[in-house]
Parts: sequence; C-alpha cells; structure tokens
Amino acid sequence: MNINEIATMSPEALSQIPALELKKLSASVSAQEKGLKATKSKLGEALSIRYGEKVKTLRELQGQKTGTVSGVFDELPIKAEIGKKVSWDSEKLGGILPHFSQEERDALEIKVEIKIPEKAYEEAPSQIKTALDAARTVTFSDEKISLK
Repeated sequence: MNINEIATMSPEALSQIPALELKKLSASVSAQEKGLKATKSKLGEALSIRYGEKVKTLRELQGQKTGTVSGVFDELPIKAEIGKKVSWDSEKLGGILPHFSQEERDALEIKVEIKIPEKAYEEAPSQIKTALDAARTVTFSDEKISLK
C-alpha cells in the first residue's frame, strides 16, 4: 500500500491495516510532510525575493504596516500578510492610567486578568483547591494518537 491510497480509504478501513504497515505509512507521510514544508518554505522565500519590493511599495501606498495587502504582479494575484501581536507592560500601565480621567479609561476598555498557574494550583492544599474550583474551568483538546 502507498500513501496515495490513504486518501480514498475511510478511517475505519485504515484502522484495519496491520500495525507494521500503519507504522511504515506514518513514517512515509512524515517524511513527505517534512519535504513539502521545506519546499513550501523555499517557494515563500522565492516569492519574497521576486515580489518583496513591489509589495513593500504597495504597503506604503496603502499606508499599512501590518495586515493583508493584495495586488497583481506578472499577471499573478499576490497576497502578503504581516501579523501583529501586541503585549502591554501591566506595571507601566498601572502607573500611566491613573493620570487619565474615568471617561478616558472607560473608552480604553481596559481589561484586567487574574490567573493562577496550573502548577501552583496543583500544589495548593486541598481546601484552597476546593475554594478555587468554582472559578476554574478546564477544557481538553481532542486526543491525537500517532506512531513513534
């Protein structure tokens, strides 16, 4: 059996394949996945080299430092994305925010988050854990089973 046949099989049928064959298929898929990731990365680099300056100009014309810009270059639709993650220094904000009026602070939609690290919770005495349980929600991801 080869990995191309997997796409046409149901998970139930795949589960009936002998264990050693599953292991070989899994290794083959992993090897191809690594190769495809490397190929995708090289293609991304090639696109950056070829269209990077054009996209930079387009981004400047649109006044965008982040987000998505789209254009057509060499008759190809090109999309370029720059993500943005912002973090705030809570201690510094705590010193700055009192200088604003209540109305200004309300407009900023300030959020305060209180969390307890899971390790600290696990190490807490049982009576403290019991008290905290009312404010604790645990969700689980789907189980993923793979071969090593």
